Amino acid sequence: MRIELLFYSVDTKDLHWHWLFVSLICSCFYWSYLACYRVDSLAHRQIKIVKDKYLDGNSGLTVEAVNRSNKACGPLYQWTESQIKYSSIYNSIQPLREEVEQLETDAKVANDEKERLESEVAQLESSIANCEF
Repeated sequence: MRIELLFYSVDTKDLHWHWLFVSLICSCFYWSYLACYRVDSLAHRQIKIVKDKYLDGNSGLTVEAVNRSNKACGPLYQWTESQIKYSSIYNSIQPLREEVEQLETDAKVANDEKERLESEVAQLESSIANCEF
C-alpha cells in the first residue's frame, strides 16, 4: 500500500500489484522515478487520488503505523506525504503567481505611459514658455 501511494503520486496510471512488483524488481526504473520526481508537475487528479485514498481517506495509515510495518517505508511515507502537501500548496498559489506577473506587466506598461506623458507635458510646457515671450 505504501509503494502504491508513492507510485500514485508519481504517475497517473491505474496501478495493479503486478505492475508495482515489476517496477520494483527493475530498481533502475523505480529510482529513476524518484530521481526525476517533480512536485510542481503533479496533476490535480494525482493529488486528489493520493489524498482521498491514503492521506485523508485512510485513518489507519499513519507514520507510526507505517514505521511499525516497515522501518524503511516510514521515511518514504513521510516524504510522499510532504510532497503531496507541498504540491497542493504550490498548485493553490499558482493562480496568485500568475496574477502578480500580470500586475507587474500592467505596472510596467503604466510606468512607461507615465514617463511618455511626463515627457509630453515637459515639451508642451517649454512650448508654452517659448510662446509667452
